Amino acid sequence: FFKDIGQLAKLWRWFGVDWPWSSRQPIWQHIKEHLHPSGVGLTEGGEKLPDEVLVTAGTALSFAPGAFDGIWGGGRADDIESNKLYEALLEAVSQGFGPSWAKLYEMLTERSTLDYADDIIERIVEKRDVSASGLYALARFLVERAPDREPVKFGIALLGIFRHLDDRDIFMTLGRHDEFTLYCAVALSRTQSDPDIALWELAQTVQGWGRVQVVERLAETENEQIKRWLLRDGFKNTIMYQYVACTCAVTGGLLEELDCEAPDDELLDGACELLAALAAGGPADDMDDYKDGPEATDKLLHHLTSRASKLEHFCAVAQLRLFLQADENTKPRPDEELGWSPELCRSLESRCDEILYRSWWPEQVRAALEASVNVDELDEGQEQQFLLAARAAKVLRLPTFRHHWRRLRRKPMIGTRWYLAIDNMGPNDVDKMVSFAERRLALDEIASGPAEVLGLGQQY
Repeated sequence: FFKDIGQLAKLWRWFGVDWPWSSRQPIWQHIKEHLHPSGVGLTEGGEKLPDEVLVTAGTALSFAPGAFDGIWGGGRADDIESNKLYEALLEAVSQGFGPSWAKLYEMLTERSTLDYADDIIERIVEKRDVSASGLYALARFLVERAPDREPVKFGIALLGIFRHLDDRDIFMTLGRHDEFTLYCAVALSRTQSDPDIALWELAQTVQGWGRVQVVERLAETENEQIKRWLLRDGFKNTIMYQYVACTCAVTGGLLEELDCEAPDDELLDGACELLAALAAGGPADDMDDYKDGPEATDKLLHHLTSRASKLEHFCAVAQLRLFLQADENTKPRPDEELGWSPELCRSLESRCDEILYRSWWPEQVRAALEASVNVDELDEGQEQQFLLAARAAKVLRLPTFRHHWRRLRRKPMIGTRWYLAIDNMGPNDVDKMVSFAERRLALDEIASGPAEVLGLGQQY
């Protein structure tokens, strides 16, 4: 009876108890209505959840979906808070409906689920003093009816205790929103007979923080198909490749894959992206943490010596050369104790130069710049090619201001175009840029003073 959520909802109202929320749309329904037909992510408007206004407290400041849990990682609730929540959970499950559920729901909305979920689940499993059927009914109710994100996350965590195979669709659906991917990934790990395959399937449906969090949970996989994917596509996300580059390189066996006569094009491209991300460094493990870095870099440059042909290859080699170079004032060479001997660094740097200063690169870069500069609307791939060409031009010391200037004049309300134009202008271009800014930008509106907003969007 209690597994029928519709019947439970009717029972709640029969006893004259108000819902613990207003008439806001359930998150479950919201996400189902915004599933992208491609199977990846959500349609427009899908990221904005029904509780957005409450979470942001009326300001325009907010974390990207999944970012708070991804960056913060949670702070463990103290024993007093955990005890209160556990007692409220026991009361709600034993009564089955009504005021006790409303009380629990209110408590769930007051802090991050990440702070207490593990502790509560440990207590449930160890004490075994909660009705399994009642707990399952409560979990399904939260997942399918709640319009607030934290109760939904808690419901997902509870469902992860049970091994109900038909809950897989729930995790795959809610997991399409980056705010819930982490919780769905943990639940899949606990409930599926082949967790790695389930996680891999989920990872391919998200591109933001969700992708980062699921890939981190594939670090121990032994599945060869997943390993191949990690090296070719798994590291790609809209946050920062550096978050998972080391995980993908190690788990996927990048060095072993490159130790062949002719790697496939997808592997070669993936290796360029991975090693460039590791060389660039960032918020997670980088080249200093990748023990195969020297040998993998050596093998990649060996293959690129005869196969470097794309701007992606050029920019990756440029990033590796920057990593290898020493600056006597500010930047030492890579750590010799990690295998980056001075002799190896000089040899690799020389091979980078041999690739970067081939005669055909300038013409290829100019062609890529010209191909994009007169197009009003570039798709994502075309925009990426222009930006790669601009980066390559800087390495080759080719003038690019006129390209950025023409793009800026065609679309002056795209902020990155101002940055690129200013970054590449010469002394004689300053007056022209200032004059254009005074004519085209609403300077009085921009000078709004400090405010609790992100400062993103066309109006900024």
